[in-house]
Amino acid sequence: MHPSPAEPAPALYALRIEAAPELRPAPLDLCRDGEFLGVGWGVAAGPLDWEAYEQQAIAKDGSVHPAVRQLHDLPDGALIWTRDPSDGVYYLAKVTGPWHYLDTQAAADCGMQNVRPVQMVACESASEVPAAIVTSFIGGWVIQRIYDEYAARRSASLFDELTTYPGARRPTLDDVLTTYLDDRDVHNVVRAYLQVRLGYLVGPAARRPGLAAHELILRDPRRREAIVRARRGWSRVPRDADSLPTDVVDQVYVFSPTGTYGPDPAPNVIELEYDEIIEFMRSERCRLDGTVERLVSRALDSDVSVAHPSGPTAGCSNRPRSLL
Repeated sequence: MHPSPAEPAPALYALRIEAAPELRPAPLDLCRDGEFLGVGWGVAAGPLDWEAYEQQAIAKDGSVHPAVRQLHDLPDGALIWTRDPSDGVYYLAKVTGPWHYLDTQAAADCGMQNVRPVQMVACESASEVPAAIVTSFIGGWVIQRIYDEYAARRSASLFDELTTYPGARRPTLDDVLTTYLDDRDVHNVVRAYLQVRLGYLVGPAARRPGLAAHELILRDPRRREAIVRARRGWSRVPRDADSLPTDVVDQVYVFSPTGTYGPDPAPNVIELEYDEIIEFMRSERCRLDGTVERLVSRALDSDVSVAHPSGPTAGCSNRPRSLL
């Protein structure tokens, strides 16, 4: 049974804080101590409301800087990722209050006058940072919206986990499979299922017409070959012979967590059952990749710190086998 569409994901942003080793306190230290995140573009000494700030910014610079306006307009509850430029540690914060103008000498020295109060926590495991966030810290922007639903849902779940947020809703397994995983995660879950449940082994990358160079071939105990086509969320997964290399391998396994398939399945295309994948995740979470395993553990209300004392994948040695 496939779940209904989930509630909207929280708004997600990334904020760049520049390195300033000559400043004391450093900008991020000031943010951590004051429990806020912000940007510069100060205009004057003294307390200012938003209307007064707008007037002075226009008089000084001709307009309010877009980064300041975007910070001001962030919705309460928005999530913000930032990164310590000195050691590369990522921090995840939730906006807890409205914009205000910070009128202190330290704020002026650090260029941190326009701020929003936040609850902020360090993410000590870089592997838990969504890929969309890691790649977003390339470029010269100051603050940007991250339009990636899966990164937003993962960030929300991680924030609740790291802060033990009172009353936080833990994701269900349906949530994890349907809305928290990206294409690669879903593909890897399906591949692990085929290895554990059907005895497939993973062979080397394909070197044949009709398959991508990075395509991994699976072989069952009878040496029959298979490949996987799986997509996240509501992305369409084709099943027809014109869209899939059905003439190159013996079987093509397809999976969509929302049942979003194309028409006309070819004879050697096998659609995997949603309930089978859910049951596999529940009973064989130690066979899953580290990040997915952590999400599943949280969904099962497991104590991850006890189950994995040395990190997200500790204690799980029964990984699927490979021919590589």
